[in-house]
Amino acid sequence: MPDFPQPYWSEWADRIIGQFNLTRHGTGAQAEWHGGCPCCGGVDRFWIKERDAEVKAFCRQGCTITDLSKALREAGCWPSAKGDNVLSFQPAITAEDFAGDVMQRFQARVIAEDFAGDIMQPYHERKQVDLLGAKLVGDNVVVPIFNGQREKIGSQTISPDGGKKFNSGLAKEGAFAATGKLSGGLAYIAEGWATAASVTMATEQACVVALDAGNLPKVVEVFAKYFPDIELIVAADNDDAGIKAAKKSGCRWAVPNVKDADWNDVWISQGAKSVQQGLALAKHTVGLFTHVSDIEMQPPRWLIDGMLEQESLTMCFGSPAAGKTFAVLDMALSIAAGKDYHGKAVEQGMVLYIAGEGHAGFARRVAAWSQTHDVPLGNVPFYKSNNAIIINDEAAATEMVAEIDALVERAGQAPKLVVLDTLARTMMGDENSSEKVGEYIKALDEIKVKYGSTVLVVHHTGHGNKDRARGSSVMFGALDAEFRVETWGETKVLITPTKMKDAEEPEPMAFLRVTVPLTTPSGEETSSLVLEYTADKPRNKKDPEFIKEVVLAQMLKIDAMGEVQRGDLKEAVAVELECSQRNANRHIKRLCDNGILSATGGVVKLC
Repeated sequence: MPDFPQPYWSEWADRIIGQFNLTRHGTGAQAEWHGGCPCCGGVDRFWIKERDAEVKAFCRQGCTITDLSKALREAGCWPSAKGDNVLSFQPAITAEDFAGDVMQRFQARVIAEDFAGDIMQPYHERKQVDLLGAKLVGDNVVVPIFNGQREKIGSQTISPDGGKKFNSGLAKEGAFAATGKLSGGLAYIAEGWATAASVTMATEQACVVALDAGNLPKVVEVFAKYFPDIELIVAADNDDAGIKAAKKSGCRWAVPNVKDADWNDVWISQGAKSVQQGLALAKHTVGLFTHVSDIEMQPPRWLIDGMLEQESLTMCFGSPAAGKTFAVLDMALSIAAGKDYHGKAVEQGMVLYIAGEGHAGFARRVAAWSQTHDVPLGNVPFYKSNNAIIINDEAAATEMVAEIDALVERAGQAPKLVVLDTLARTMMGDENSSEKVGEYIKALDEIKVKYGSTVLVVHHTGHGNKDRARGSSVMFGALDAEFRVETWGETKVLITPTKMKDAEEPEPMAFLRVTVPLTTPSGEETSSLVLEYTADKPRNKKDPEFIKEVVLAQMLKIDAMGEVQRGDLKEAVAVELECSQRNANRHIKRLCDNGILSATGGVVKLC
């Protein structure tokens, strides 16, 4: 909608969101709000979002701009006119207060009459801070700027809408402002004036204003040269630019615990104590290393409680037809839909499923899951690749990242989980080669770090050993967690943890394979499988008590009186325990030695 008064996005957006009960999707710069359309009334058709300094509002059903504007104005959520109520003015700035080069002409858009009181609230009032180190000129906050010699070299003017302008010709590199009195000892440094003022008000310590993230390391250099007796701690914004600047500074640094937030956000929403506590966690970060005393202990953050950790590298492996894809798809759909995974809480988020095989049956499997769990998938953020992607091939990886970036932009969120099914179909090279597997792991790590995702790889067992995944052991060493998927009996699937790097291994989980009848859009009858949790689990075949139960049960099965030929018993026990007859005989002998059984002339009896 081109007539949206962009400088006042926050004020009008708040009215629209509240009036029409819109729901937030995404965070930070990717946030957008969805809800019912004020024109057509369609559910989840009306969207508003801000991208590239432009506010967009639209109806997915196609309501016109004129109709939307009219509906919003009638609801009191839009200016009553486009341009007639827009004025310009030049506030008075006196030469007594500022140097001549600060006397710059500028224009500020304001909404007259009905909107003046609401919109033209001075910036420091909206940010809920005092005029520390600044002056109010008209409705604008003017912040003086200094160099390392403490000389005033210009100013920054902040309008009520948050727009910032520097005086013409300002040499910004290494220049700074300050809130509070700078003296020897400790001071903080932040990107913007409002953030710095919040820090000073919360901590009663001076805070240097770097003016932007890019200038922050330069200001630190200036202070190291001209103010060596002042230690700076970076009160960084929690975004990529802020964290990068903080690390580059070589100072201790701290960020709010919410993505894309700054310390003014913490000051407004949580108060001074939270700012104090957050800044007290400032870390010693110098180059590549962090002091051991500043390594913060954090509990695991789970995608699936106690099972699948956030930002981890995980593998599920098993024999062909063991149920690997059904097991992993069950996890992935639960996360995307925000539905508990068989009693375990999940962290809801977008899922990307890179499918290297099984494309033909994928839709049926998804439909069976949706039908069984009564979860419509229309608005569930789950996306499947149309083909296999070789992620350790540079060209393929570059194309994949571009596609994911575009999807992240559209969806307003990064993927919480990325599944690669299977390793063999998404890796170039010999899986027994430590070098090629190392390249594959590097590609997995790049996905994990770039998007903050958990990466889950589906793989096959070795040909001679069903207890481990095939290929180079380098893969196992890189994993944070690993699960074995295996068949149990004729209809059951067992998921057993085989590695949990930083947490206690969960108990194995058992499932029944349940057939779900389906009907295609064309009316054809078909079916697929889903996994249904069962508390019934197989016993540990190495447990002496379990072995005793098996031996005694087989004796009574052969003869109700408990008197059998040793050869018959060996054979029956070996089949039940899936072991050799030699080991079965050892189990029988152990029970004889313990006085539970007796053996005479090839006949075994109950004692």
